[in-house]
Amino acid sequence: MSNVCRVCQSRDGQEWLAFGPQPNSVRLLTGPEETAATHPLTLACCPACGFIYIDDPMPAEAFYGEAQQVTSSFPARHLPWLVQQVASRLDGKAGALVYEIGCNDGYFLRLLREAGIPGVAGIEPAPGCAAQARAAGLQVETGYFSRSLAARCVAAGPRPQVLVCRHVLEHILDLDDFVAGMDLLLAPGGELFLEVPDLASMEQQGDVSAIWEQHVNYFDLPVLEKLFARHGFRVAAAHCLPHGGGTLLAVLQRGEPAAAQGPPADREGLRAALGATLRSLRETLGRLRGEGKRIMGFGAGMRGTLLINLSGIGPDLECVLDDNPDKCGRFLPGSRLPVLHPRLLVERPPDVCLVLPLNSKEAEQAVMARFQAFEAGGGRFLEYLPVQGGILLERRSSGSPERLAQAREAVAGPTEAAIARLGDLP
Repeated sequence: MSNVCRVCQSRDGQEWLAFGPQPNSVRLLTGPEETAATHPLTLACCPACGFIYIDDPMPAEAFYGEAQQVTSSFPARHLPWLVQQVASRLDGKAGALVYEIGCNDGYFLRLLREAGIPGVAGIEPAPGCAAQARAAGLQVETGYFSRSLAARCVAAGPRPQVLVCRHVLEHILDLDDFVAGMDLLLAPGGELFLEVPDLASMEQQGDVSAIWEQHVNYFDLPVLEKLFARHGFRVAAAHCLPHGGGTLLAVLQRGEPAAAQGPPADREGLRAALGATLRSLRETLGRLRGEGKRIMGFGAGMRGTLLINLSGIGPDLECVLDDNPDKCGRFLPGSRLPVLHPRLLVERPPDVCLVLPLNSKEAEQAVMARFQAFEAGGGRFLEYLPVQGGILLERRSSGSPERLAQAREAVAGPTEAAIARLGDLP
């Protein structure tokens, strides 16, 4: 371990949670005997600020050399609300510019443009995604964001009044360079809209699937405040959004923090919550197998792949089903489970189907809604971290209408009422 904290620069980082050698969850295997390289997946914790991070991650090229999925194929439901928030900051500011760092195929920038904000531009490292954004008439710079790239953008044109960075910061090794670049790019008096996975939600739910080898940084609001305070920013407002198991949206402005920063959080509760989830998953599937039940999984994405590997439930599953034809016929790294077509839920139905974590609870509910014939035939769906509480929920077709209605309401997407305020700081 290098022991250097990326948030506060303390050199007292300590190994916090080790999962042992893990394969790259992005790269499916062509055959069950194919060799997959592994790399230790170890989370560290900084006792000085409470930051959780992967100290020695896989190299970025292991992931980002692969084709990147476009975000317009699974848009977050809170984006129309976020467009309104950005637009409200620009009201009355003629010619104001909005930049998005990590704009992917430009989906969010297109929403801004459709809302009447003509001045939009983006930065995207994936060439294919950037090309799609430019094909839609957007101004997009291709490259990994840094202070030097920000300097080139500033030299080429006006600085943005609003800077949006959604689900990027958790991937960044050099946080100081990245945040310094945002400071350089943002216009005087401008605001930064920053989204990251929420560590507090991860602890509340015991969500092991929130741990990805691509996510080298794990933020809650106090840690995020500590990082940006060192660069002259304060949190003006913060929200917890029901997206991806919990997303933290912080609106930052230049200025001194509104209050003194408190002591680092005790992370033992988080470690206990993650451990409880892993035990529950293993025990539940082990019990079902002991009863002679056949079990399949649904969802061959990175989160599902890692959850299977970290929990060790691979031997309890026959296979994993997935709608993506490019995945069918291949095998998951680590567990080496075959990825097969979802028609098996009808043609050769198991007793139980574990719905592995997808992009949202709504997506998971949609899977179960599509395969009502499986439930009607006596099959059972098993949800990972259901919104009703508890770690696993066996859903039967005879389940109470009230409970299923609650589930539908909980995953219907964020409205003003569904967005929980973490607090508005003066």
